[in-house]
Parts: sequence; structure tokens; C-alpha cells
Amino acid sequence: MVCAWKQEEGVISRHLTIDPTPGYVNIPGRSGKIYCNAQYIISIVKLKDDIKNSVVRSPDGYMEDLRNNNDLQSKFVTAINQIFDPVITD
Repeated sequence: MVCAWKQEEGVISRHLTIDPTPGYVNIPGRSGKIYCNAQYIISIVKLKDDIKNSVVRSPDGYMEDLRNNNDLQSKFVTAINQIFDPVITD
């Protein structure tokens, strides 16, 4: 199955759904089209909300996990250090 992504902001209820309608779709930034059996629909606005929710929701959000999981805390510190000082000195 060949599936393409489609950004759609008009109907939020279609976010993270598959439109099974086959057809040709344009390739952004290129001339030409590809044939797809379906399109996976995303809303950038809704995706932003999903990401924010995954961090702050309780009791299973990222921040809650970060407070309680030593392994995750260690990985967080490593990631922050790599962002602000990309030379690893372990």
C-alpha cells in the first residue's frame, strides 16, 4: 500500500485518520504526482495540541514521568547537555 500525507486544517475530526480514496497526489516542491491508495490526514494545529497534551496531562504525561523516573531523568539531562554543549565529555 502506498500512502501519502495530507495536511488538512478545515475538519479537525479528520486529524490522524486515513482517507482510503485512491488517486494521484502532487508532490510538494516537485513537479509530478504519485499514485496513492490512501492519504493519512493531519492537522498541524491539532498535532501541536496533541504534543502539548502528551507533556502536561496527568497521570501519564511526560512531565509526570520525568518527575518519577530516574532513567528518564538521566536521559533528559544528557539531551539538554547535548543541546547546549554538543561536545560530550563522558
